[in-house]
Amino acid sequence: MANPGPPGPTQKSLQQIWDKIDAQQAQLGQLKAQNQALSAMLANSNSINLAWNLRTVDTSSGFYSSLAFGADGFPAIAYSAYASGRTALKFARFTGSSWIISTIDTAGDPPDECGNGVSLAFDHDGKPAICYNKRSTVLVGGTFRSTMSLKLARFNGSAWVSATVVTANDPNELSDGPAALSFGPDGEPAIAFMLPGAGIRYAKLNSGSWDISVVDSSGYGACLAFSPQGFPTIAYCGAGGAKLASLNGSEWVISTIDGSCRSAPSLAFGTDGLPAVAYIKSGLPGEDGLTLARRFGGEWEKSLVDTTTVSGSPIGRPSLAFGADGQPIVAYAKTAGMGRGSLNFARFDGTAWKLTSVSRGGDRIQAAIFSMAVGPDGQPMCSYIEDSSDFPYQLRLAWKGAFWPVR
Repeated sequence: MANPGPPGPTQKSLQQIWDKIDAQQAQLGQLKAQNQALSAMLANSNSINLAWNLRTVDTSSGFYSSLAFGADGFPAIAYSAYASGRTALKFARFTGSSWIISTIDTAGDPPDECGNGVSLAFDHDGKPAICYNKRSTVLVGGTFRSTMSLKLARFNGSAWVSATVVTANDPNELSDGPAALSFGPDGEPAIAFMLPGAGIRYAKLNSGSWDISVVDSSGYGACLAFSPQGFPTIAYCGAGGAKLASLNGSEWVISTIDGSCRSAPSLAFGTDGLPAVAYIKSGLPGEDGLTLARRFGGEWEKSLVDTTTVSGSPIGRPSLAFGADGQPIVAYAKTAGMGRGSLNFARFDGTAWKLTSVSRGGDRIQAAIFSMAVGPDGQPMCSYIEDSSDFPYQLRLAWKGAFWPVR
């Protein structure tokens, strides 16, 4: 006699299964609604009135810092630092509860220097990389000479490995000012930098060696980003004002954004895939100040974000990013009289610019060089150096949000 097998489900057990499925579908519906609400909140984060938070990350820093978010959603900062009379390149990474600080490279005895012009980016595998400048003293033919090197340090998963991109025997031939690091669609690093008196250069790692090309024979303050189409694009101040260079095959195509520029610019691509550049413009009273230029229909449309007044003037290098709502955010410094300065944020709400002064600097406005990024919560975060009698050379962090930070 064949085994009849287990009895089939009763009507009562079938009803229980259907009830369970209905409950699961209701839960999924609730989760979907919550996700839609969260997406709407992030997309409209301009309307959220969240407080600004300020924190000291390191009490012994140098002049430069660069901020980026890792794949884990937590911030990381590369910066120059002072220790025992020497300068060093440091890396601070937030773990979710504390900052872990590592020393990546250290200069020799003064006048050797390390860590200026720092730029931080994460590669396609989520590992951090830092480009920076290092000045070293070497003995050549019985005479001590200084050399300046542009270097790239990469974390391989267990240790930092540093390599030289280019070296100048005369330190005046290589700027120790800001460089700009980004990773191309092929996953290889690229760096935009300046040669004093010789203009803007672009270095790209190909098959283990660096290819260096001339972008423009004049200019300073290069900022590098890759377009959505994968083209390297550089904003900078050149002869004749603010400029944008894009590599089209093997040729750099240069366009003039504005005939006036008195600061290193900041470049970012909007959700529409078009470039935007923030810079400080010189001009007549009421016409100069922080300016944002966006590319529409083959033309540059410019808007004055914050102008010079009797109470202060925008200075230094602004830092531009786009929020979760697709609108631009600019962090910048502004003089505030008596040799003091403030860290400011400008956020476009779709109709007008909303300006906020966040932190007053000290006698020296080190906040003029800083780095901003938008976190996973859609809110801006900025690293900067504050130097005053009250806060001597501290690496500081300003961010807007109710939580720290969203994963």
